[in-house]
Amino acid sequence: MILVSGLKAAPIQSFTANDPNGGGVISFTFYYRPRVQAWFMDIAFKTFEMNGYKINHGPNILASYKNIIPFGFMVLLTDDLDPCLINDFTSGRVFLYLMTSAEVAEVEDYINDGTITG
Repeated sequence: MILVSGLKAAPIQSFTANDPNGGGVISFTFYYRPRVQAWFMDIAFKTFEMNGYKINHGPNILASYKNIIPFGFMVLLTDDLDPCLINDFTSGRVFLYLMTSAEVAEVEDYINDGTITG
């Protein structure tokens, strides 16, 4: 797993990351919506494009797309709230990880075994 770092407490931020499987570059845009107190993201990878996806906590929030994209995205928190504050990525409350396809399969096995919840 690769920890996503360097994020700020800014309402809109864009960055790129390498596909952890070595398949190219992933473009992300995160944006905070204060009216609903939530973070959303846009993702672009090769021909895959997704806009306005709400960032919530989970072992792989992109599990629905596992047959389309070769990576996963884990969101861990120090409490039970979804990312809801502008400083969530700088305060140490929220941790974001890019996962390889092997790690995605491993997490899915843990969920199916009941070791962790999805």
